Amino acid sequence: MCNTQEVTDNSDPLLTKLTLHHNSLLSEAENILTERLSAEVLDIIGDVSIVEYVCRIFTWSKKDELWLNALNVQAKNLQTPIK
Repeated sequence: MCNTQEVTDNSDPLLTKLTLHHNSLLSEAENILTERLSAEVLDIIGDVSIVEYVCRIFTWSKKDELWLNALNVQAKNLQTPIK
């Protein structure tokens, strides 16, 4: 079973937000060993049968692409909390 993460006082605000979101998703999953897609993802994906199909066509917009790239940059800059 996956454990929820603790939010520490000295952590990066973005890491705190990500940790809280992660814990929220864990609490919504009926079974984290078998549940592969959260309700949040299912709301976005039209046909879940092609999720693992590596040759599928990606249909995100340029705006979505820029947003995803910005998220990747932010994720790389997250500070690991001091324990």
